[in-house]
Amino acid sequence: MAMVRRNAVTARSTGAQWLLSVGRTPLLRVDTPAEAEVFGRELATALGLAFDTTGTLE
Repeated sequence: MAMVRRNAVTARSTGAQWLLSVGRTPLLRVDTPAEAEVFGRELATALGLAFDTTGTLE
């Protein structure tokens, strides 16, 4: 099982969409990796958290 970062917004593919989450809490679904990058960074900034892209937006 992958480690979940609780203090960061993360993005992962769910197949057809991308899910932005904090820890195990889903926050937003987007359609493309580019949208996940933009909205993930904006969401992380608004929440005062890091945006973790480790191995997810490649």
